[in-house]
Amino acid sequence: MDRWVRRRFVLFPKELDKLRSSRLARAWKKGCEPLTHSLFDLCEEAAAAAEALTAQMNAQLAFLKGELFRYARTELPIRKTRRRIQSFDDLLIRLRAVLDATDGPALAARIARKYRAALIDEFQDTDPVQYAIFRNVFDQDGALLFLIGDPKQAIYSFRGADLFAYIQAAGHVRSRYTLSGNRRSESGLIDAVNAVFENRRNPFFFDEIVFESAVPGSVANPACLLIDGRPEPPMHLWFLDSVTTKKPGEIINKGIASEQIASGVACEIARILALGRAGRALIGDIPVREPDIAVLVRTNRQAGLVQEALTALRIPSVLFSMDNIFDTPQAMDMERVLTAIAEPDREDLVRAALTTDLLGASASSIDTLLCDDLGWEAVLARFRDYNDTWQRQGFIRMFRQFLVREGIRERLLSYPDGERRLTNIMQLSEILHQASPDSSRGLAGLVQWLARQRDPATPRLEEHQIRLERDADAVRIVTIHKSKGLEYPIVFCPFCWEGSRIKPDQPFTFHDRADGHLTLVIEPGHPGSVAAEEELLAENLRLLYVALTRARNRCYLVWGHLKDAGTSAPAYLFHGHPAKLDPSLPILSALERRFDALTDAAIREEIAPIVDRAKGAVVLLPLPDAATGAMDWADTVAVIGPDALACRVFGGLHGRDWQVASFSSLLAGQAHPSAARPHREAPDRDGLAAPEIAAVKGDLGGIVDFPAGTRAGIFFHALLERLDFRERNPAAITALVETALSEYGFDPAWCAAVCAMLADLLAISLDPDTPDLSLAGIARTERLSELEFYFPLKTVTPATLRDVFAAHGSPSTVDFPEHLGRLAFRPAQGFMKGFIDLIFRHGERFYLIDWKSNLLGHRREDYRREGLHESIL
Repeated sequence: MDRWVRRRFVLFPKELDKLRSSRLARAWKKGCEPLTHSLFDLCEEAAAAAEALTAQMNAQLAFLKGELFRYARTELPIRKTRRRIQSFDDLLIRLRAVLDATDGPALAARIARKYRAALIDEFQDTDPVQYAIFRNVFDQDGALLFLIGDPKQAIYSFRGADLFAYIQAAGHVRSRYTLSGNRRSESGLIDAVNAVFENRRNPFFFDEIVFESAVPGSVANPACLLIDGRPEPPMHLWFLDSVTTKKPGEIINKGIASEQIASGVACEIARILALGRAGRALIGDIPVREPDIAVLVRTNRQAGLVQEALTALRIPSVLFSMDNIFDTPQAMDMERVLTAIAEPDREDLVRAALTTDLLGASASSIDTLLCDDLGWEAVLARFRDYNDTWQRQGFIRMFRQFLVREGIRERLLSYPDGERRLTNIMQLSEILHQASPDSSRGLAGLVQWLARQRDPATPRLEEHQIRLERDADAVRIVTIHKSKGLEYPIVFCPFCWEGSRIKPDQPFTFHDRADGHLTLVIEPGHPGSVAAEEELLAENLRLLYVALTRARNRCYLVWGHLKDAGTSAPAYLFHGHPAKLDPSLPILSALERRFDALTDAAIREEIAPIVDRAKGAVVLLPLPDAATGAMDWADTVAVIGPDALACRVFGGLHGRDWQVASFSSLLAGQAHPSAARPHREAPDRDGLAAPEIAAVKGDLGGIVDFPAGTRAGIFFHALLERLDFRERNPAAITALVETALSEYGFDPAWCAAVCAMLADLLAISLDPDTPDLSLAGIARTERLSELEFYFPLKTVTPATLRDVFAAHGSPSTVDFPEHLGRLAFRPAQGFMKGFIDLIFRHGERFYLIDWKSNLLGHRREDYRREGLHESIL
């Protein structure tokens, strides 16, 4: 609704904002008198009115949103009951309602007698409804309820998990037990993570979430990562200096920083892999390989940047993505290909399909193909075959045939990210196969269904998330949310500096700190935004904790003077000491103001205590330079020098006399010879009904009085293409004619005249030497309508055609040469393209027919031999 309002209403154009008198006064140089004009005052008044109106519209919009929620709250249960459906949430809500009712204690006692104890794992991901159910059931004498969870890892709020439900539950328990031993990571890395989160008294913002330093487990922890036989600090804190991107001391743009960080990560991975292949980077006695490395990201865009950087160095990677399969380029390619297969006679669609990565045709190859008549026809024939297989045997049989026949697998795997592309295509084929049996979908229907799924407005389903392309011999690129519960020897955390601000026009939620009640805010400017941003900061801190604790041997963290990072988790941990913040401001505002004022040197200085506390487990290093990293990787990846490749310059001439011509193009711009002849006295009958024609027609009548013009010719050609010549049912022929008349805009009263003409046409003998040869005896299986043809042209001139007609022409073409000079022979070479109206087979011979519907006049003598000859000329 917000997007709709912003699109529909432009209350004050931003271009006029610069002409406001107040804006000009602020921009004017000191000591100079600002320019004044009535237009500037009008702009100021209009802007003030627009602001007031915007405030009213926002209030109205907030009211409408609230009404929608209130209406849905009462109406949705009614409609679900009427349709007899319920969701998983409905089961929980109804059970809680029953337990809270008068008979609730009796039901709770029955459940507690059946289940004497309950153990709930990952309890930090619960919600208030679930906790209320378990508390009601197991708050009985003799019942036991074990809640196992880590609030520091509560990162699934977007799925409905509620940290405040955990906090509430933690306040009700009788006993607490903490697992402090860490058996996942090597001891030095445990010390490093402790040093990061011990830098603040309340490192997870809320006092209820306490950080207790971890210790190595009683069982031996993993072996250390050794480089050239020596251990190194397990946590590398990379500092991105602003001098590498902008002027010293200036805040670094996020876009520039993201690209530079992705390149640095890729180069470090390349260095470690090169050392591993040389036997110089070992975990225990096993060389480091690609599956030992994971890059944890926040967004799919960041994942794409990292994968592109790794691909540039030919390092295989696998993306654990939450993207939807219908948002991929392969979904667009699939739609183009299937659209062409569904309509194989549409050459423009076939050409579009050829340009996809599936078929891999370049512009030049398509141009060459279009010049090859036989080659292009073979392509169209293949698409017709796919269409036929699709209709007869179903989608998946057709698509498997398409994959093999077109060499799709080999072509896609030739790309650097070929496995990703091929996996997407195979996943799409399975989804389309599942959707194709729907009886309401034919070929076109399945293509339309795919187009709807690709529409960004269509809700995305979890089962349509991108599938993993492979799970071995590749660097893992994983979102932090997906990495929870997993572990990797080497982990990169390059993008853990996302800010904690909420967009001004974005709805948000916040909790009442007293009772944990959740509030949804839909109007802008609500004071609850402060609490909402604090909760977002707390979640970012938990995400950072999850990311850092995925590593077994080494972890990389990136920090620097980055734009919008002043409210991020590292800013809070590294630079958010309460004594250094302005107490008159909300904590995020105070933190952001202080961070923005820091210099690079000050930032490094405030990180130093963490490095000292870690006692050698943390090292502060500059972000690797991409150019240096590429040279370190030179022993594994070939580096091409800047002068190794050069562009060749075309110095020839491109001929413009080659083209595909049609017969009608020969007459382009020329008046028809008959146009110079005086028209016989015939009234204008175009569009008249048959009864009206009777008042003005000549002595011939009937079909000769049918309206003239191009539309009439198209009508007759289409009618004869659809007509079954062997049809003997007059009613069927009449229905066909009536439909065609209506389709092409002619009065239905012409039906009788057209039917009479068809009867004459079908019955007449076509060959004096073969009396039984007539159209009425030709079956559909023995005829082809509108057959397209090409034939190659060499140099064509009036003189060459004159010689052809002089040597081979009939008596009726004896005076052709005098007409040839009027033809436009612009296509000197190429192909001639045309259509044969009808080809049919009779006996052992083939016959060609060209339909003519020219109106030569309204008298019988207009159609004698000389009239026909003149029209032919």
